[in-house]
Amino acid sequence: MLGTDVVGMSTAPEVIVVAYSGLKLLGILCITNYTTGFKEELNHEEVIEVTECVKGLLKAVFAELLLC
Repeated sequence: MLGTDVVGMSTAPEVIVVAYSGLKLLGILCITNYTTGFKEELNHEEVIEVTECVKGLLKAVFAELLLC
């Protein structure tokens, strides 16, 4: 078990390589839409809308991490 709560299709391969290499990893992801099966229709506009909503929070989190 990798200890995940969600899997992003663009992060799963990277996490597998990092775990195999024995390195530590901190993953910060923004879930912008549900996968097929949870909703009838998926669209790019939804992704943009969610991204705009969380942009300020994510900037603050990254700034705090970089200052530590």
